[in-house]
Amino acid sequence: MMDYMVNVEEVFNLRISTEHFMTANTVAINKNSLAQKAFSGEVSRLDIKMKDISGRPLDIYGSLYVGQGGSISLSFWVPYWIVNKSGIPLIIKQEASSGVAAGQFEEHERAKDRHPLMFSFAYDNCPTQCKIRVGKKFLSDPSYKPMFSEKFQLTLGVQALKLFVTHDHLATLIYNIGVEVRQGTGRYKDTQVVLLTPRYLLNNQSSYELSLSHVDYIDQPSQHVRIASKCNLVWNENFEDKRMLCIKRSDVEHWSCPFRIDRITSFHVTMRAADETPCFVRVEIILNSAVFCVTFTDAQYFPPPIQIENFSDVPILYHQKIEKSKWSHLRAICKANSTVDYAWDDHHAAKLLVLQVFENKSNIYDPQKPGHGPPLIYDNDVYIKFVQSFERLSSHDGFTDECELVLEVMRNGKVKLNKMNPSDSTHSQLWRFSNDGCLENMAMNNRAKVGERYVLDVLDKAGYVLMMSKRNSARDQFQKWEMSATKQLKCGVQGMAVEVRADEILLARPHPRSQRNSQGVPLEQLWELQSQRPGSGVLDVECLHKGPTLVIRISDRANSMKERISRPLIKIGSAHRSSSSFTKQHLYDIEVSVSLIAGIGVSLVNGQHEELLYARFSNISLVANRSERTFQITSSVEAIQIDNQLLSADHWQVLYCQFSAVTNEIGQSSSQVKRPALKLEMKCTPMLHYDAFDCFRLKICDIALHLDELLLWKIVQFFQESGTAGSVQPNAFLQPPNTDLYRPDPLQARRCYFGTLDLEIGRVALSVVTVPKSGLPRELRALKRQFNVKLVSFENAIIALPPFRQFRYFETFSFLVETLSKFYIAHLKNQTFNIVVTMDAFGNPSGLASDLKDSFEGLLFEGDLSGFVSSLGYGVTNSISKVASSMAYGVGSLTFDEQHEVMRQRMLHTAVPSESSNALAHLYSGVKGLGVGVFGGLTAIVTNTYTEGRKAGLTGAIKGLTTGAVDTVTKPVQGIFDLVEGTASAVKEMVGGPSARKSRFPERPIRLPRVCMNLQLLLPCYSSTLASNQLDLLRINGFTRNEVLLDVELLLDQPTHSGRFRQYALICSEQCYIIRRIENEPSNVIQRISYKNLKQIQPISGCETPLVSLEVVLELSNGKRQVLPPLWCGQIHIAKVLCDKVMRAKELYEHSKRTLAVAEEFDGF
Repeated sequence: MMDYMVNVEEVFNLRISTEHFMTANTVAINKNSLAQKAFSGEVSRLDIKMKDISGRPLDIYGSLYVGQGGSISLSFWVPYWIVNKSGIPLIIKQEASSGVAAGQFEEHERAKDRHPLMFSFAYDNCPTQCKIRVGKKFLSDPSYKPMFSEKFQLTLGVQALKLFVTHDHLATLIYNIGVEVRQGTGRYKDTQVVLLTPRYLLNNQSSYELSLSHVDYIDQPSQHVRIASKCNLVWNENFEDKRMLCIKRSDVEHWSCPFRIDRITSFHVTMRAADETPCFVRVEIILNSAVFCVTFTDAQYFPPPIQIENFSDVPILYHQKIEKSKWSHLRAICKANSTVDYAWDDHHAAKLLVLQVFENKSNIYDPQKPGHGPPLIYDNDVYIKFVQSFERLSSHDGFTDECELVLEVMRNGKVKLNKMNPSDSTHSQLWRFSNDGCLENMAMNNRAKVGERYVLDVLDKAGYVLMMSKRNSARDQFQKWEMSATKQLKCGVQGMAVEVRADEILLARPHPRSQRNSQGVPLEQLWELQSQRPGSGVLDVECLHKGPTLVIRISDRANSMKERISRPLIKIGSAHRSSSSFTKQHLYDIEVSVSLIAGIGVSLVNGQHEELLYARFSNISLVANRSERTFQITSSVEAIQIDNQLLSADHWQVLYCQFSAVTNEIGQSSSQVKRPALKLEMKCTPMLHYDAFDCFRLKICDIALHLDELLLWKIVQFFQESGTAGSVQPNAFLQPPNTDLYRPDPLQARRCYFGTLDLEIGRVALSVVTVPKSGLPRELRALKRQFNVKLVSFENAIIALPPFRQFRYFETFSFLVETLSKFYIAHLKNQTFNIVVTMDAFGNPSGLASDLKDSFEGLLFEGDLSGFVSSLGYGVTNSISKVASSMAYGVGSLTFDEQHEVMRQRMLHTAVPSESSNALAHLYSGVKGLGVGVFGGLTAIVTNTYTEGRKAGLTGAIKGLTTGAVDTVTKPVQGIFDLVEGTASAVKEMVGGPSARKSRFPERPIRLPRVCMNLQLLLPCYSSTLASNQLDLLRINGFTRNEVLLDVELLLDQPTHSGRFRQYALICSEQCYIIRRIENEPSNVIQRISYKNLKQIQPISGCETPLVSLEVVLELSNGKRQVLPPLWCGQIHIAKVLCDKVMRAKELYEHSKRTLAVAEEFDGF
């Protein structure tokens, strides 16, 4: 910003030149135009045509206004800033123009410019669309030809473009860029910033070097890209229909499965080492502006997505159910009594896990479905060991061939003893007890024909030798076997057991001379069963959720649950750090229960000593407990009501939330359960690196929301003054638009896990009331100019928002907030039609249709003719009043006299106070609006000519004559619309109707607006007496807020024959009012004490009466003193207190008059 001295008495011409631009024509500024801007307070726009050194046009604009002290402020701006953050040189042009946009030269073809490029749609005969291409000098090969992109508009939001660079013989190069258009604010509110960004930005925050490749280029090392740790690069995707990326850590052998990089999500990427052990890298993909930021981090700080707990004694083979044969290395083993971490290999395949145990015995499981799945069953046959032979091995007694002997079946079916051979592939030494009690040999059954079955039998006619024979139920006595508790193998023959005798295996009775064990069993009859594999052969598989981790628990069915839990597991191949607990410390269990039937009230007061809002949360119930480290909270609020506490507000309603607040069906069904307005259920366990919410449910009932534009800007001003929102701070409006790209750091973000996240909001009945520009105070008008916000009036637009539900959700809190905002904004955009059909400008057709529907239903189904007329009349008159109000608002915007609009609003507000809703008041309001309009139209020419002539002489008089002629028409027309609105509103109140009874808010506000400042300039406690007297002061002053009530003092309160007599003083900021009120009669002001002329006030006690009089002495402007009639007080201390309070108010008044008020705008030129 630069300061210059100019002579405003003369016309001065303005020319602008920069390093590359100069003006094509001059701009003339004279005194008369400056004077007009000084008094109107508006900003004038100058259109300036410029050309660069190549003769290409550029449109820039100047904003001219008169500032403080009569200074002339001239700001230059362009409609668009083009900021290139893509990393490559980009050239922009207007669609259908002959050349590129102005300001781009040879150096822009070679490298990107770090400074913003000024841009405008300078060609009026071309579409307001753009095209972009890559710079011609960017690539070293001159044979490459950059092509312009598809045309696009510079509208607010985010877009994606693909830029092609073609070659006659080589493959086409593709560059992905994003386009984001941001709206400036404050000083730069007329400028939009166009950010050209890379579409995909890869950021390696892991501790490994990563190799990147498209899925189709894995076998082409020349296409691989390496990215070092703590580095980032721009990624250009050449495959539009398959944006799949594969990565590989520097310490692993195999590439990961492909994953998309154009979807907002986060997950673990699994890569396999040389031994097929899974290794992980965490990937987070967010859409920041127009950039997909893909961040790779170490997975050790995150809980594993899947964990396999193997409590069995056998290894388990696991892998994802993938149909592709080339991913055979994705199979891995979970060893016995161990646990492994796992993440899905292919995120685009079925999320199913295949578990396999021995000999291809496998099942498929869905870990996301908790519960037991089909068991894993494997063959676990047994060896029948001769016990004495194994004892010889331990005692080193006997030959080697006589040790470790088991029963074996020869090919002819004969049973013999042979040395145990676990590697025997014929399975001739393996036995199995069948369900019918027979003993089968696996080799014999494998060699048997289909339908045949061989079992162990006894040749009872050949010396009871054991032999394999076909199953015959008639021989159950010799074909059914059992292993007794004494380790003897017996059949159905009593007293006989299998015995080893020389080279024969036969069924015999114990020999009396046989050597026996401690239990008296012959050693040659001792047998043991040894399983081929560990375990029972049946494994139970259970899927459960442990926080954000899906747990697959495998256990042997023969083991008890206690044995499974007590058995320690070995952690194998884990890249995750434990995050399950903090430093262990003893925590007490706490339970808190709070019930507030009356509720809690919250008052919002700004720095101008105004109460903006008052919120009441009724019947609050809270139950919270802590068990170890887990917090559980259940809370509910029966009703929520927020009132508009501005004294100048036409409507006190803001928000009302209660069961069926939209449908207004409370009490219509006694069987209906009454829901609270707000209900919260939460169960949270803080972890080391994240917060685990097993359950988080927030349910809000139907909401009736009434937004007043004046209140909204007051709230924005409040946040600006409090400093809680940086985006609305005054300094933020002076700063240029932000052109930086925000890059979130996922390592610093706190994460949250939600087992169940349920956010549910009932239907919302939304209403918006706007105010004319002149209806806003000067400071709010200045604040509104900093934003490009335009509100429209509508009533009771029903907005239905679907619930937001997520299960097993694990993200950062910022990502959750962004997801919620996008979810609800997208659904709000879908509700646009519901808002349009309720706009006042169209007469609220939705409300009219609802009224017509109710009226015809009552007539046809109930025969209610009076209800039909009432509903029909209400709907029609309601639509007429809204259309007339909108027309009056529109015509008022064409009026050049702002003071007329201020007076009109004051008159209408005085005629129909906010708590009044009777028909006569509305009719009276319409008549007063017509009177103001007719009077304004009759005096418009004279008033405007005189006012403008006094400001700018003859030129101003001519302008005033012109504007007066326009106001002569617009002001009466506006008055006519006010009369139509008032008449229609009066008829609407008289006919009533169902809609009139469907008030979505309570009948009255919670309480009156509070007094926000006392004599000590502090915020006093709420007092209903002060609040009611504040409204009395507002009525006394004609609903203008020129004075502020500071305190009230009761002087007299005694009974009389006419009723209760009360006399009290309203101590205000400008003067003191003495009010006299007799019961059942209106109060009246009997005396006014102006602080400007007050000289002395003191009590005078008399002996003839118990009352105390006050002497009030005024000093007039001519120096003379005037003594007011005496004031009577009930007691001497009351008189002294009143004197002290009045003198304190006088001090505040004089202090305010000596305070210099800085004018924001110059009031004269």
